Amino acid sequence: MGIPAVTVKKNLIGGSPALQSTQGILAVIASASTGSALPPTMLTNQTLATSTFGYGMLPECAVYDINVSGLPVVALAVNPSVAGSYYQSTFVKNISGTSTSVVTTGATNPYLHYEVQINIVTGGTIGTAGITYTWSVDGGNVVSPVTALGTSSTLSIPNTGVSFALAAGTLTAGDNWTIYTERPLLNNADISTAVATLGNTKLPWEGVLIDCQYGTGTVSLIDTWLAGREANGQFNFAIINTRFLLEPTPTAEAPSVYAASITAQSNQDSSNRLCLCADGGLLTSLITGYTTKFPTSLALAGQTMAVTPNIGTDPAYVGLGPVEGFQISANGNPNDWDEFLYQSLDSARLTTLRTFATGGPTGTFITDANVLISTGSNVYWLQLLRVLNKACSIAWQILNTQLSRGVATVYNATTGAVNIKETAAQTIENLVNPALQSGLSGQVTAVQFLLNRDDNLTTPKAPINAQVAVVPLVYLKNIIVTASLVRTISAPATGA
Repeated sequence: MGIPAVTVKKNLIGGSPALQSTQGILAVIASASTGSALPPTMLTNQTLATSTFGYGMLPECAVYDINVSGLPVVALAVNPSVAGSYYQSTFVKNISGTSTSVVTTGATNPYLHYEVQINIVTGGTIGTAGITYTWSVDGGNVVSPVTALGTSSTLSIPNTGVSFALAAGTLTAGDNWTIYTERPLLNNADISTAVATLGNTKLPWEGVLIDCQYGTGTVSLIDTWLAGREANGQFNFAIINTRFLLEPTPTAEAPSVYAASITAQSNQDSSNRLCLCADGGLLTSLITGYTTKFPTSLALAGQTMAVTPNIGTDPAYVGLGPVEGFQISANGNPNDWDEFLYQSLDSARLTTLRTFATGGPTGTFITDANVLISTGSNVYWLQLLRVLNKACSIAWQILNTQLSRGVATVYNATTGAVNIKETAAQTIENLVNPALQSGLSGQVTAVQFLLNRDDNLTTPKAPINAQVAVVPLVYLKNIIVTASLVRTISAPATGA
C-alpha cells in the first residue's frame, strides 16, 4: 500500500497559464562615462552599475532606483549628441594681478549638472609641485580637502568629467573661479535609436526613464514608439523631464517666466503613455557623495517603482513619506521649483515637486504623478496608467493561449450571423477574469473581462471583440474641513 503521502499532479488542461511580469522594473536610457557600446544590461547593485557604466546619469539613476525600490534596473548607455558642457557665460575668474596663468575649461565633458568652485590655497608655478587647492561642485556647501596639483597643467575634479587647463605661469593663494556645467542629454535622433534598441531586448521592464533634451517632437516620438509596442502586447510608460529652472545664480529666472517658457511647448503635446516632469531638486549621489541637481523625473521614477507591487498606490500619496533624498529648499528658502509656492505647472499636466507649509509634512513630495493626457482622456495619473497597463497585459497573455482554439457556435436565423456559443464565451472569460482579479487585487475597485457574443464569425479569421473594464480607486486630492466653536459634542453612536 505504500507509506502515507500527498501527491500533487499538474493539471495541463484549462486554467490560467503562468503569467510573466515586468512590474516595478525601471529601464533607464541616459549617458554614462563608459559602456555606450553595450546592449541593454540588467543591474542589481551599485558595484555592478559603476563597474559597467562608470559615472554619469545612467549609473546615478540606476543606483538611486535600486536603492529606493529594491528592484533591478535595465540600463542602456547612450553617447548623446548633446554633450556635457560648461556654461562659459557663467565662468567667473578672480585671478590676482600677480598671477600669469590663463585658466580655461578642459577638454573633458562634465557628467552632471554642477556648480563648480575652485580655490587656490597655496600658490606656485604651473608644472612645478607646490600648488594646492580645494574644489566644490555644489556652490561651496561641501568643500573638498586641500588637494595638491603636483606637476600637472590640468586641474581635474575626480569622477565628474570637469577639468580646467592651466597655461604656463603662476597662480596665487586666494585665486578662485566658478562655473556651471550641464549633463549630456539625448536629442530626438538619439532617442529614436535608443528606444529601438531597448525595444528589441527580451529583458523585462515596465517603465522607462529617458534623460533627454525635451523639445518639439520629443513626446510624439516616444508616444508613437510606445503605441507600437502596445500593438504587440507590450504595455509600458515613459518618464521624461523639461530643462531645469535657472538657479538664482548665475542668471535669475522668475518662476512665472520659467513656467511660460516650458508650457509653450508642453501645451502643444499630449500622450496617454508618458509623464513630463519639470525642474528637479538637490540630491546627494550614492556613487560619489557629491550633492548636485537631479531631474524630477528621477524622483517620480523612484517613488513609482518603490510602491510596487501596490501599483494602484499614488506616488504622490503623502503617507508614503517624502521622496527619498530630494531637496528643493536650501536653508529654509526655495531653491528649485516648488509647486506649493508657484502653483501653475500641475494644472498644465506636468509632474512637479512640492513642500508643505510650516507645521505640515516635512521634506519634498510629488505634487501629482500627472500623465500628459490628451483631451478627453481619464488616465490622469501614473498609477491609473499602471493598473490599466497591467490589466491589458494580463488579458493579452492569456488570450494568446486561446488563439486558434475551436469554439462552439450558434446560428442566428434572424441576422444570418454565426455567433460564439454562450458556454464557449464563458469558458474563455473564466480564464481571464480570475487572473485579472488576482493580479489587480487591492489596486482597483473592480475589473472585468467580457467577450462579445454578437460578433459574426462566419468568415474565416473573423475577429471577435472583447472589453477589459477597470474601475479604479478614487484618490483623495481635496479634503475640506469646517471648524467651529460649539457648546457640546455628542458622543458618537456605538453599535454591536
